[in-house]
Amino acid sequence: MSNSRLSSIWLIGVAIPAGLLLAPSIKADPQVESRSGPILTLDGHRFRDLDRDGRLDAYEDWRLSPERRTDDLLGRMTLTEKAGTMLHVALPTIETAAGPGIGRTFERSDLARITTMVRLHGITSFGSRTALSPRRFAEQNAALQAIGETSRLGIPITITTDPDKAMRAAPRVQTNGRGRIGDGDTPAPIIAAGRAGRVAQARIDASVRPIMIAKFVSGLFENPYAAPVAAQATRCRSNCGT
Repeated sequence: MSNSRLSSIWLIGVAIPAGLLLAPSIKADPQVESRSGPILTLDGHRFRDLDRDGRLDAYEDWRLSPERRTDDLLGRMTLTEKAGTMLHVALPTIETAAGPGIGRTFERSDLARITTMVRLHGITSFGSRTALSPRRFAEQNAALQAIGETSRLGIPITITTDPDKAMRAAPRVQTNGRGRIGDGDTPAPIIAAGRAGRVAQARIDASVRPIMIAKFVSGLFENPYAAPVAAQATRCRSNCGT
């Protein structure tokens, strides 16, 4: 390579201000929304006070990495909350009058049962196969997220959907007067194994960690609420209701 060519490369390199190369990237403030929980404002930034203690905890600080936030959250969670996080259960619904769409006889979530599952058993992941319009599903999601917001640590709910395999019968999730749920949807076996030392705490944490990281990455801890108007504009490929 000629000396003139080397000189040209060098001149291009020094033309970039060193300050720009060393300056940290600026992270834009995310949209922060709560329905019942308080909002903290620090240095002009908004944060959800998920555990309602009046302080900005590491897991509530969106400026930190998902990994750092997860580690802080794991240190605050009880064994029951961790065990519940490891479950993914059918979303309890209430049978309603027939309506449009596949699975139309089960359109309304059983919020009372879901509240028991979230608050008492730490379950925050549900699967739904009810066929609803995008707008209606967004409204039901908001109702579930409002429940998650009232839990001890304010952990948001995640929901998977499969309307193409819509349910023709109600999910087998039942509660009694003491808030217990069926054996297939309870974290009790995991809790018992953890307390008896049959499963190490580190192993439980390792199972919960990627779940929480995914929640942080998706932005659910800042705003778990989907706008019904925006959801209505979403185009479904098949069997999405009307």
